[in-house]
Amino acid sequence: MYTAGMYLLIALWQLASFVSPNALAEDLPDTVVQELYQQVVARKPLGIPRGADKAAIWPFLSKRLIQKLDEAQVCTDDYYRQMIDKSSKPGFAWLESGLFSGANEEAIPSAAVVERTKPRKDGSFHVYVRLTYKESFETYDRPPNPANTFQWRVVAVVLSQGGRFVVDDVLLFEDDSTRIASRLTHSFTGCDGTHWTGDKTKDR
Repeated sequence: MYTAGMYLLIALWQLASFVSPNALAEDLPDTVVQELYQQVVARKPLGIPRGADKAAIWPFLSKRLIQKLDEAQVCTDDYYRQMIDKSSKPGFAWLESGLFSGANEEAIPSAAVVERTKPRKDGSFHVYVRLTYKESFETYDRPPNPANTFQWRVVAVVLSQGGRFVVDDVLLFEDDSTRIASRLTHSFTGCDGTHWTGDKTKDR
């Protein structure tokens, strides 16, 4: 004879049988991070994503992060409106950086692997991602050098929003260290919301 508890277990098992493995996977913090970095590796966006890159990346981001990036884009446009010497180098560093991965070679990762997920006391998650750079370009006198490769790690801050997980920030580390060097949401020095006010660090 079945007990009430056994009936409950059977009902739960039957309910679970109608849920696909893919649906279950979509409800994990690391899944949204893996999907985001698949787009980052495939598209290698420099600066604030626009056009097709923006359309592919925005669905994985939180409302707060989307607002930050949209404001930074308007601030960038405001900078160009204010710029007197149109040929001068832009006064912001993020134009040629990978906001989700890092600067220089780190802006063009060739692979991304989610390593682990750490729950936080505030209900968010830190998802650790190992990125790989591999030289893929050739010069006029030599082909790509396969030995020119290295790895580094970033952390995606994930939270639940509207019943699904989204990326709310990205933490970049100092070289060969676990100390945080920068945060994506703090990257836009010189912007006061949507207005370009100048990089005050250069005046110190």
